[in-house]
Amino acid sequence: KRDISEKDIAYILHISHSKVNRLLHHAAKAYRTNYTKSLPTVICVDEVLYAKHHYGFEMINGTTSDLIEIFPTRTSIDIRRYLSNYDLSNRQRVQYVVTDMNANYSAPLRVMFPNAQIIIDRFHIIQLAMKAVQSTRITLQRTINNKRSRVYKLLKSNWQFFITDQSKIDTTQPRWFKGINEYLYPQDALQLIFGLSPKFKQNYKIYQAVLRAQRSRSFDEFSVILSQYKPSHSAMDQVILTYKKNLKSIRNAFLQTPSNGRIEGINRRIKQIGRTAYGYGNSLNYFFRIRLQLFNRKHIN
Repeated sequence: KRDISEKDIAYILHISHSKVNRLLHHAAKAYRTNYTKSLPTVICVDEVLYAKHHYGFEMINGTTSDLIEIFPTRTSIDIRRYLSNYDLSNRQRVQYVVTDMNANYSAPLRVMFPNAQIIIDRFHIIQLAMKAVQSTRITLQRTINNKRSRVYKLLKSNWQFFITDQSKIDTTQPRWFKGINEYLYPQDALQLIFGLSPKFKQNYKIYQAVLRAQRSRSFDEFSVILSQYKPSHSAMDQVILTYKKNLKSIRNAFLQTPSNGRIEGINRRIKQIGRTAYGYGNSLNYFFRIRLQLFNRKHIN
């Protein structure tokens, strides 16, 4: 139940490592998912990487952070098959389901939790626009042939500056910019890049507008961004299309409070379990250790 390796368990108990492995493997085979357990009113779902190119599907209680279950695949068909093992009356208790914008999740979750509102996690809404700005910045950077130029160094060495919320930037004082090794007012640095690429300017403005709408929890502001956006043949075009496709769930994110912050913390613990063991050759044992530790996290003295 503790986050220690099998070798350490063997050392503590004065038995062989293979004996500990056999005992855990035997217990893992006997494990059965408890589908009779009552589901909470708020559920957070996400994917978790447990082997190279292999992702699982996990669900946790969005109020208490308790693990509900982790499944070995995340396809739409498999998710419906897993969730159908819970009684319909049990699934109808769920009021909110928080997820990201993975296309595999929305359809089965709406069917399997008929009374629940699907909420897109607010962090992923921001992250999508941020990645578009980063993609546009890198594309612009690669078009500059002179790698020693002032603009190239400004783009390459100060990437964090271009994704920082403008409300957190002091525009009244110059700041030190790496690469070019000089002090500049933030607005002067931005104008230098905007003059080079109007496309980057548009994407940066859209990203900052999304941040402002999210900060003020104003869905009306967010809707105006979508309605007034003009395609620019950049990464932001696909972002806007994704926003429009998930508009109802994004609206719920502005109006409701649940988020996926709790499940991101659980993912951090799951990754630590894998690191402690230096990886698992048998995913069955890995899943069993995850369940052992997370199901009993409040019951260890």
